[in-house]
Amino acid sequence: SYGVASAAYNYFGKSLDQLTPDEAAFLGALPKGPTNYHPKRYPAAALGRRNWVLGEMADNKWLSEEQLKTALARPLNTRSAPRRAEYADADFFVEEARRRAIALFGQEEVNRGGYYLRTTLDPQLQSAARDALMRGLEDYDRRHGWRGAWGTTDFAEGWQAEAQKRTSPPERRSWQAAAVESVSGGTIRVRTAKDDQAGPLRAADVTWSNAGRRPLKRG
Repeated sequence: SYGVASAAYNYFGKSLDQLTPDEAAFLGALPKGPTNYHPKRYPAAALGRRNWVLGEMADNKWLSEEQLKTALARPLNTRSAPRRAEYADADFFVEEARRRAIALFGQEEVNRGGYYLRTTLDPQLQSAARDALMRGLEDYDRRHGWRGAWGTTDFAEGWQAEAQKRTSPPERRSWQAAAVESVSGGTIRVRTAKDDQAGPLRAADVTWSNAGRRPLKRG
Protein backbone atom coordinates (compact mmCIF):
# COMPACT_ATOMS: atom_id res chain seq x y z
CA SER A 1 0.00 0.00 0.00
CA TYR A 2 1.15 3.53 -0.73
CA GLY A 3 0.48 5.69 2.33
CA VAL A 4 -1.32 4.98 5.58
CA ALA A 5 -4.70 6.05 4.19
CA SER A 6 -4.32 3.55 1.37
CA ALA A 7 -3.31 0.86 3.86
CA ALA A 8 -6.42 1.59 5.93
CA TYR A 9 -8.56 1.01 2.87
CA ASN A 10 -6.66 -2.09 1.74
CA TYR A 11 -6.73 -3.86 5.10
CA PHE A 12 -10.00 -2.62 6.61
CA GLY A 13 -11.99 -0.97 3.83
CA LYS A 14 -12.13 2.26 5.84
CA SER A 15 -10.86 5.81 5.75
CA LEU A 16 -8.48 6.96 8.49
CA ASP A 17 -11.15 8.70 10.53
CA GLN A 18 -13.20 5.49 10.66
CA LEU A 19 -10.48 3.29 12.17
CA THR A 20 -10.88 1.89 15.66
CA PRO A 21 -7.86 2.05 18.03
CA ASP A 22 -6.99 -1.61 17.47
CA GLU A 23 -7.09 -1.17 13.68
CA ALA A 24 -4.92 1.93 13.87
CA ALA A 25 -2.48 0.05 16.10
CA PHE A 26 -2.15 -2.74 13.54
CA LEU A 27 -1.33 -0.25 10.79
CA GLY A 28 1.20 1.33 13.11
CA ALA A 29 2.83 -2.07 13.57
CA LEU A 30 3.25 -2.80 9.86
CA PRO A 31 6.28 -0.59 9.03
CA LYS A 32 8.38 -2.69 11.42
CA GLY A 33 7.91 -5.72 9.18
CA PRO A 34 5.02 -5.88 6.68
CA THR A 35 5.87 -9.44 5.69
CA ASN A 36 6.56 -10.73 9.20
CA TYR A 37 3.26 -9.35 10.48
CA HIS A 38 1.08 -10.37 7.55
CA PRO A 39 -2.37 -10.87 9.17
CA LYS A 40 -3.27 -13.94 7.10
CA ARG A 41 0.09 -15.71 6.94
CA TYR A 42 1.27 -14.93 10.48
CA PRO A 43 -1.87 -14.07 12.47
CA ALA A 44 -0.33 -14.75 15.89
CA ALA A 45 2.66 -12.52 15.19
CA ALA A 46 0.44 -9.80 13.73
CA LEU A 47 -1.89 -9.89 16.74
CA GLY A 48 1.02 -9.84 19.18
CA ARG A 49 2.60 -6.85 17.48
CA ARG A 50 -0.72 -5.01 17.35
CA ASN A 51 -1.23 -5.57 21.06
CA TRP A 52 2.28 -4.31 21.79
CA VAL A 53 1.51 -1.10 19.91
CA LEU A 54 -1.74 -0.76 21.85
CA GLY A 55 0.24 -1.03 25.08
CA GLU A 56 2.60 1.70 23.91
CA MET A 57 -0.39 3.89 23.02
CA ALA A 58 -1.76 3.44 26.53
CA ASP A 59 1.62 4.14 28.14
CA ASN A 60 1.80 7.39 26.19
CA LYS A 61 -1.73 8.37 27.28
CA TRP A 62 -3.25 8.00 23.82
CA LEU A 63 -5.66 5.41 25.24
CA SER A 64 -7.37 5.07 28.58
CA GLU A 65 -7.20 1.80 30.50
CA GLU A 66 -10.78 1.05 29.49
CA GLN A 67 -10.05 1.74 25.82
CA LEU A 68 -6.96 -0.46 26.02
CA LYS A 69 -8.93 -3.32 27.53
CA THR A 70 -11.59 -3.06 24.81
CA ALA A 71 -9.03 -2.86 22.00
CA LEU A 72 -7.03 -5.85 23.25
CA ALA A 73 -10.18 -7.96 23.35
CA ARG A 74 -11.00 -7.32 19.70
CA PRO A 75 -9.90 -9.92 17.10
CA LEU A 76 -7.65 -8.86 14.24
CA ASN A 77 -10.06 -8.93 11.30
CA THR A 78 -8.69 -7.70 7.99
CA ARG A 79 -10.02 -7.96 4.46
CA SER A 80 -9.49 -11.35 2.83
CA ALA A 81 -6.98 -9.80 0.43
CA PRO A 82 -5.58 -6.32 -0.10
CA ARG A 83 -7.66 -4.36 -2.59
CA ARG A 84 -4.85 -4.40 -5.15
CA ALA A 85 -5.25 -8.20 -5.50
CA GLU A 86 -8.48 -7.54 -7.40
CA TYR A 87 -6.44 -5.85 -10.13
CA ALA A 88 -3.98 -8.68 -10.77
CA ASP A 89 -5.25 -9.08 -14.33
CA ALA A 90 -4.89 -5.36 -15.05
CA ASP A 91 -1.33 -4.79 -13.87
CA PHE A 92 -0.33 -2.69 -16.89
CA PHE A 93 -3.45 -0.53 -16.60
CA VAL A 94 -2.91 0.06 -12.88
CA GLU A 95 0.75 0.90 -13.40
CA GLU A 96 -0.17 3.47 -16.05
CA ALA A 97 -2.67 5.05 -13.64
CA ARG A 98 0.03 5.21 -10.97
CA ARG A 99 2.50 6.83 -13.38
CA ARG A 100 -0.02 9.47 -14.37
CA ALA A 101 -0.73 10.23 -10.71
CA ILE A 102 3.00 10.67 -10.09
CA ALA A 103 3.22 13.00 -13.07
CA LEU A 104 0.44 15.13 -11.57
CA PHE A 105 1.34 15.11 -7.87
CA GLY A 106 4.93 13.87 -7.61
CA GLN A 107 6.40 10.59 -6.34
CA GLU A 108 6.57 11.53 -2.66
CA GLU A 109 3.04 12.90 -2.50
CA VAL A 110 1.55 9.80 -4.16
CA ASN A 111 3.48 7.44 -1.89
CA ARG A 112 2.38 9.06 1.35
CA GLY A 113 -0.85 10.76 0.38
CA GLY A 114 -3.24 7.80 0.38
CA TYR A 115 -5.04 8.91 -2.77
CA TYR A 116 -7.97 7.08 -4.34
CA LEU A 117 -7.82 6.95 -8.14
CA ARG A 118 -11.09 6.56 -10.02
CA THR A 119 -10.62 4.91 -13.43
CA THR A 120 -12.69 3.18 -16.09
CA LEU A 121 -11.37 -0.25 -15.08
CA ASP A 122 -13.86 -3.01 -14.26
CA PRO A 123 -11.78 -5.80 -12.63
CA GLN A 124 -14.31 -8.54 -13.40
CA LEU A 125 -14.58 -7.61 -17.07
CA GLN A 126 -10.79 -7.29 -17.31
CA SER A 127 -10.29 -10.77 -15.85
CA ALA A 128 -12.91 -12.21 -18.21
CA ALA A 129 -11.27 -10.54 -21.21
CA ARG A 130 -7.80 -11.73 -20.25
CA ASP A 131 -9.03 -15.27 -19.69
CA ALA A 132 -10.87 -15.27 -23.02
CA LEU A 133 -7.71 -14.10 -24.78
CA MET A 134 -5.65 -16.87 -23.21
CA ARG A 135 -8.21 -19.54 -24.06
CA GLY A 136 -8.27 -18.29 -27.64
CA LEU A 137 -4.49 -18.47 -27.87
CA GLU A 138 -4.49 -21.97 -26.40
CA ASP A 139 -7.14 -23.11 -28.89
CA TYR A 140 -5.13 -21.63 -31.74
CA ASP A 141 -2.01 -23.40 -30.51
CA ARG A 142 -3.82 -26.73 -30.30
CA ARG A 143 -5.16 -26.42 -33.84
CA HIS A 144 -1.61 -26.10 -35.13
CA GLY A 145 -0.18 -29.03 -33.18
CA TRP A 146 2.30 -29.19 -30.35
CA ARG A 147 5.55 -27.39 -31.12
CA GLY A 148 7.82 -29.34 -28.83
CA ALA A 149 9.33 -28.98 -25.37
CA TRP A 150 11.39 -25.98 -24.32
CA GLY A 151 14.04 -28.24 -22.83
CA THR A 152 15.07 -31.78 -21.92
CA THR A 153 16.35 -33.48 -18.79
CA ASP A 154 17.97 -36.74 -17.76
CA PHE A 155 16.36 -36.42 -14.30
CA ALA A 156 19.74 -35.84 -12.67
CA GLU A 157 19.80 -34.14 -9.28
CA GLY A 158 18.71 -30.52 -9.54
CA TRP A 159 16.53 -30.88 -12.63
CA GLN A 160 13.51 -29.52 -10.77
CA ALA A 161 15.27 -26.25 -9.93
CA GLU A 162 16.33 -25.79 -13.53
CA ALA A 163 12.82 -26.50 -14.79
CA GLN A 164 11.27 -23.99 -12.41
CA LYS A 165 13.40 -21.20 -13.81
CA ARG A 166 10.93 -21.17 -16.70
CA THR A 167 8.03 -19.19 -15.32
CA SER A 168 4.45 -19.65 -16.47
CA PRO A 169 2.51 -16.78 -18.10
CA PRO A 170 0.90 -14.39 -15.58
CA GLU A 171 -2.50 -15.36 -16.98
CA ARG A 172 -1.86 -19.01 -16.17
CA ARG A 173 -0.34 -18.90 -12.71
CA SER A 174 -1.43 -22.48 -12.00
CA TRP A 175 0.69 -23.94 -14.82
CA GLN A 176 3.65 -26.01 -13.66
CA ALA A 177 6.85 -27.14 -15.33
CA ALA A 178 6.98 -30.91 -15.81
CA ALA A 179 9.04 -33.57 -17.57
CA VAL A 180 7.91 -36.71 -19.39
CA GLU A 181 8.75 -39.65 -17.17
CA SER A 182 7.65 -42.47 -19.46
CA VAL A 183 5.92 -43.16 -22.78
CA SER A 184 4.18 -46.50 -23.25
CA GLY A 185 1.70 -46.98 -26.06
CA GLY A 186 -0.98 -44.34 -25.65
CA THR A 187 -0.03 -43.53 -22.06
CA ILE A 188 2.32 -40.68 -21.21
CA ARG A 189 3.32 -40.03 -17.61
CA VAL A 190 4.80 -36.73 -16.47
CA ARG A 191 6.44 -35.56 -13.24
CA THR A 192 6.06 -32.00 -11.98
CA ALA A 193 9.13 -30.02 -11.00
CA LYS A 194 7.61 -28.03 -8.14
CA ASP A 195 6.06 -30.74 -5.96
CA ASP A 196 7.50 -33.92 -7.56
CA GLN A 197 4.08 -35.38 -8.33
CA ALA A 198 3.66 -37.90 -11.17
CA GLY A 199 0.61 -38.83 -13.22
CA PRO A 200 -0.70 -39.52 -16.73
CA LEU A 201 -1.60 -36.87 -19.28
CA ARG A 202 -5.22 -36.58 -20.33
CA ALA A 203 -6.12 -38.44 -23.52
CA ALA A 204 -6.83 -35.15 -25.34
CA ASP A 205 -3.37 -33.84 -24.43
CA VAL A 206 -1.74 -37.06 -25.62
CA THR A 207 -3.53 -36.78 -28.96
CA TRP A 208 -2.52 -33.14 -29.31
CA SER A 209 1.14 -33.77 -28.47
CA ASN A 210 1.41 -36.74 -30.84
CA ALA A 211 -0.12 -34.70 -33.67
CA GLY A 212 2.81 -32.30 -33.60
CA ARG A 213 6.05 -32.57 -35.49
CA ARG A 214 7.95 -33.67 -32.37
CA PRO A 215 5.95 -36.22 -30.34
CA LEU A 216 6.60 -36.49 -26.63
CA LYS A 217 9.37 -38.75 -25.40
CA ARG A 218 11.05 -39.36 -22.06
CA GLY A 219 12.93 -36.40 -20.66
